[in-house]
Amino acid sequence: MGTDRASPEETLVLREKATRAHHALLVSLKKHLELHGWTEIEEIPAAVDLWARRPRDHKRVIFEAKTLGGANGNHQSRIALAQLLEYRFFFGTPEDELCLVVDAILDDARVRFLESAQVAVLHVERGSVRGVGRLGGVLIESSANA
Repeated sequence: MGTDRASPEETLVLREKATRAHHALLVSLKKHLELHGWTEIEEIPAAVDLWARRPRDHKRVIFEAKTLGGANGNHQSRIALAQLLEYRFFFGTPEDELCLVVDAILDDARVRFLESAQVAVLHVERGSVRGVGRLGGVLIESSANA
């Protein structure tokens, strides 16, 4: 049984790395949204990672970014789903759409699960944003056709 635990120093380094990766995800997403004419792009400190209005129909989308490492994709997507639902309830409106933004590929079953809850998935790799699954594809397509 693996009982190895990270030292406090190692834990701090991992947290700092995750924080930098999370910030990079948000920077790439914001650049993509700006490039494609999205408006009212905002971060809500201590709450919503980012939300913005689509150029096509001005519908607001709430984005939650998660960095994935190792086998934590399912865990991180569960956390993101709860956060997105909470953000929409407390800070948004029932009409707001939801989107998880990740830096690694989620498995197909996880994407289908998120889509069953009406959560789109975007994947950011080397600064490039692409839609994953049907809802993610529609979200990206709505950006490109604006």
